[in-house]
Amino acid sequence: MYLTSIQLRANPVITRSGKRSDVMMDAKYQAKQKGIPAEQHWPLQIIAANNWLRRQGEQHGFMLPDKQDYVVSYQQQRFSRLTGERPISFGSVDFAGLLRVDDVTRFSHALRNGFGKSKALGCGLMLIRRGEQ
Repeated sequence: MYLTSIQLRANPVITRSGKRSDVMMDAKYQAKQKGIPAEQHWPLQIIAANNWLRRQGEQHGFMLPDKQDYVVSYQQQRFSRLTGERPISFGSVDFAGLLRVDDVTRFSHALRNGFGKSKALGCGLMLIRRGEQ
């Protein structure tokens, strides 16, 4: 079995009531709604982001072989537009780790077209390199 080393910057989103929400902020909101203490929010946000990456794998022909934490960082991005317009604001997650490609055709298609629903401003691009055997 060959593993591929990856790096991915994504804007992982979840759709609720027809609106896209950042998975990290959604997990935090859900935790607050359930009365979970603030110090426990971050681990739940990490789990939500890793689950998003696992769902991408199911959809795009790869598998995350272990339960490692793939989240490297989370940032709120903010870009100015034209004068007088609201700035663009979104969350991005940097993922890194090893994955196993199970369906080369689907994985290759996703590599060319990007990962996730929100593919702009550097999001959705996966970098790959040979991993371990």
